[in-house]
Amino acid sequence: MDPHNRAQDVLRCDLCEENVVQMHCDTCLVKLCKTCVGDHISSDEREDHKVVRFQFRKCIPVYPTCALHDSKRCEMHCQQCTVPICFICATSEKHVGHRFRKIVDIFDEKKREFEKKIKDIQENIRVKHADQASKMEKRIADIEKEFTILLDTVSKHGEELKREIDQIVKEMQSEIKSIRKNHMELLTTRKTEVQQNLTEIDKEVSSLKERLDSNDINKVFHFTPNNKIYKSLSDDPVLTMPVFSTKRIDSVQLREMFGTLSDIVTKPTAITKVRLMETPLMVHRIATGYSHLYGVAFLDRIRIWATGDAQQIKLFDVNDNSIKKSIDTKLSGEKLVSVTIEGDLLYTEKGGRTIHIVKREQSEKLINLQGWRIQGFCVTSAGDLLVVMTSVSDYDRETRVVRYHGREEKEIIQFESKEKPFYSVGPNQKCICENRNFDICVADRDACAVVVVRQDTKLRFRYEGNPSSLRKTEFKPKGITTDSLSNILVSDLGNGCVHVVDQNGKFLTFIDCPRVQPWGLCVGLDNYLCVADYASGDVIKIWFLQ
Repeated sequence: MDPHNRAQDVLRCDLCEENVVQMHCDTCLVKLCKTCVGDHISSDEREDHKVVRFQFRKCIPVYPTCALHDSKRCEMHCQQCTVPICFICATSEKHVGHRFRKIVDIFDEKKREFEKKIKDIQENIRVKHADQASKMEKRIADIEKEFTILLDTVSKHGEELKREIDQIVKEMQSEIKSIRKNHMELLTTRKTEVQQNLTEIDKEVSSLKERLDSNDINKVFHFTPNNKIYKSLSDDPVLTMPVFSTKRIDSVQLREMFGTLSDIVTKPTAITKVRLMETPLMVHRIATGYSHLYGVAFLDRIRIWATGDAQQIKLFDVNDNSIKKSIDTKLSGEKLVSVTIEGDLLYTEKGGRTIHIVKREQSEKLINLQGWRIQGFCVTSAGDLLVVMTSVSDYDRETRVVRYHGREEKEIIQFESKEKPFYSVGPNQKCICENRNFDICVADRDACAVVVVRQDTKLRFRYEGNPSSLRKTEFKPKGITTDSLSNILVSDLGNGCVHVVDQNGKFLTFIDCPRVQPWGLCVGLDNYLCVADYASGDVIKIWFLQ
């Protein structure tokens, strides 16, 4: 039986719970059938039972019996002692000077309060919970549909490949099903919570109605509705659909080249929404074997490229710190590294003119500049290449950012306005990255600033450090990267920390790196920050988002 519609059911005898109600005891407020009247009266002969036909039942308040005077009813309420009292108690020394109220007045006030609570629950709280339950039902259906499409896409891509990748297809489907299960469990759990709340709300309404219809003062007087606990609704779980990105098959790394699922957030916002931690934690160090470490770049979730004061660029597993691969560049100076969206390594020498790409263990030239030297570069989310370069000429020197698509030059980003350049001219490296909102972010060490330019090549802001918090030297940015919240992270070598600013240039916090000289930076898919420690040659893995 639906508690919400209980009033529509036939009333049954309170004693036998089977026969239809015909009589009513006005003394005990008990519903009776004719058969049970005798049993009820004989059950307590001390009471003066007033049994009448149900339709003629009276609505006379049943006052509580005085705890001190058995034969007296408590018709007053002592405001100081907050207890019901009879007339004899009211005239006793115990209550001299106390203020009294008629208990029936408080009884009526309580009933009016219950009426308001019932209205609030039925017209507001229950409606909201019912809407959310409906919303969860629709979201579950939508998620199921989207995952079905995603699974079909993976299957079609797998069918186009050779027999040796069948096992990889199964593994990818297993990952998707696991994520789908996680999504469904979160949504189903939330739906169950909402439905449980609805059940409790219905019970609360039923209980309030029972007391609203009751003349039992004890029953009404000592009951307090719990509307407040149902007023606030938890936020819906944030579910990000993974995106399947296909890759060209490589016979050496089939699993890696088959494709990847995008990073996902599957936890309820109210509990684990991704945010900056108040106190970031150093998780562990990766010993690279370099005396000095310059740059780091994630290949995937667990592997990271590192470059230092040697010709070799090394690939490490961030979990077990083991070396997976080493590339001999034949370059002895400081090297800059990045990774294409296909997973190919890019590298160049700082101040050099050539960007190399490593495919199938072989290095080849991707871009070769004339009249310009490379100061920094990065790969964009669209697969383009952004290169910071400074002119070779000692006269009329310039710095600019050039966007390449493959080997083709697409765009030059150089001037804020006529003859007013974005970037300084100087010998230092200028690290660059693309933010998630497609801003171009350059750590301009010679200008002591981070220069952020919008996708339409308009200046968004310049960040020149946080003067109130500088502890040793002026702000001279070195490495730069971004996170999943579109925050910009900049290494401050002289002050041993990483500055974190939002996408609009507002300073958020420092990530202190004690006894570390932070150089290059990168953030992985699991939201861990990896810092190249120039002094020790180690990669420092930091947990800074939760």
